[in-house]
Amino acid sequence: MVDILGKNCRFELMWDAIRSMKQEDFLSVGTFASVFESYCLAGRPNDAIMSFNVIGMYGVEQDVVAVNSLLSAICHDAYQTPMAAEFLETIKSKIPLDGDTFSILLEGWEKEGNMAKAKNTFGEMVVRIGWSPQYMLAYDAFLLTLVLSSHADGAVKFPQVTKGKDCLPGLKFFSNALYVLLPQNDSAYAVPIWDIMVASRFMPNLIMYKQS
Repeated sequence: MVDILGKNCRFELMWDAIRSMKQEDFLSVGTFASVFESYCLAGRPNDAIMSFNVIGMYGVEQDVVAVNSLLSAICHDAYQTPMAAEFLETIKSKIPLDGDTFSILLEGWEKEGNMAKAKNTFGEMVVRIGWSPQYMLAYDAFLLTLVLSSHADGAVKFPQVTKGKDCLPGLKFFSNALYVLLPQNDSAYAVPIWDIMVASRFMPNLIMYKQS
């Protein structure tokens, strides 16, 4: 019901439904994830943030899952990532962040093509939560931002930085990077990225072979 009302911009009725669900103890993070998404789809990300600020009053914890749900909703719009980053600044000292938090933000910077912000976010990610193979989506987004910003040299150097940490990007990065570089005949970076992909035991697909 909350999802249906929100998607139809019936926000007053949506909150009536939420208050009723609170009395029945039916509310969860998923309920408010729907609220965040509905507000952001309606072009009202500020209301999504205000909704996050009051979830504690409805018995839902302001934890990293809730944070990530809000960030994901805001960053769905490629040009709202700065707002997501600004929100994160206000809560990151109170709520421990995880790999998904940074992945969402880095994917937002990738959509915007904002290399400077991506570098800052990635640097903070490494300082706060370190390196892990579990953060592959974050690595993919960061490295593709470098490629799209004509800084593929940074993507080529990445395996040297992470040597011994078992932290390589995934097939998504290799596929997208080659999709960008090969039509440009940029062999200076396409060939090393191809070699890294093969050395990482990722199998090129048919489309990659045709592009090469």
